[in-house]
Amino acid sequence: MAYTTEDYVYDKVGVTTDQISSAQMTRILEAADAEVDRIIKTTCEPHTTVEILNGNNLNYIYLKNLPLLSVSALEIEDTEISISKIRFYKNPAKICLLTNSEQTQFYTDTSLKNIRVKYSYGWLEETTTNTLTTGAEVAGSAVEIGVTAGGGANFTVNDWVRIVGFDGNEEVAKVTAQGDNSITCDLVLGHEAGTTIIKLQVPPIVKQLAGVIAAIMSATYMMGNTYTFATGYSVPDYSVQKGVPYPHFNRNMEVWVKERDFLMSQIPEWPVFA
Repeated sequence: MAYTTEDYVYDKVGVTTDQISSAQMTRILEAADAEVDRIIKTTCEPHTTVEILNGNNLNYIYLKNLPLLSVSALEIEDTEISISKIRFYKNPAKICLLTNSEQTQFYTDTSLKNIRVKYSYGWLEETTTNTLTTGAEVAGSAVEIGVTAGGGANFTVNDWVRIVGFDGNEEVAKVTAQGDNSITCDLVLGHEAGTTIIKLQVPPIVKQLAGVIAAIMSATYMMGNTYTFATGYSVPDYSVQKGVPYPHFNRNMEVWVKERDFLMSQIPEWPVFA
């Protein structure tokens, strides 16, 4: 999932597939996404990872990657912790044990590295698209979740959604199928009837930043491809100078660089925990 689209970049740069092929543009978009991830110090395409930590003898612990979207597995001292018996915070990425958890603290151990957490992280924002579940759901793979009439039509396959209810259970999941009155997801937790499902999106500022970086990369590619272009012609009695190809890109590049720098200044600073 690219943060921006080929059409957006073609329009912004003012070129077509005659100048930059679709295959080349795909590579530019991939490079732009990688650059954006480096700038924002996280990703907007949710990743799942396993982190192995030392205990701290507290009932909470911080994780390295953020924002934290969901926790799918947790072990302390080889004891499996029920995900329903923890609570997590996305930013900073923090897991807290409830008092009825199988362990009451993230204990330290002489062997160290005794805490294992499997979780998903990424920077996504809520949209105004949401619906409610019509019945209680249990954890499992490919769970077809009943939603209010017509509510499923507002979601598409590969959408990311936040599922949260007043039972305290919260997770982020990917839509794998949908119908008018249902969506299908893998669920780590059970959820009560009336739970809210909210569609998530890549933050608009990230889309803008990826678009302008891709435009800069596209213009650089275009100008770099002109090294074999003739800048003038000479025939008997006449000499014609064409000048450097694509001179308008120089002015555009100045504008895009300023736009990129402004957007970068608006990116939040994530908290860092050792």
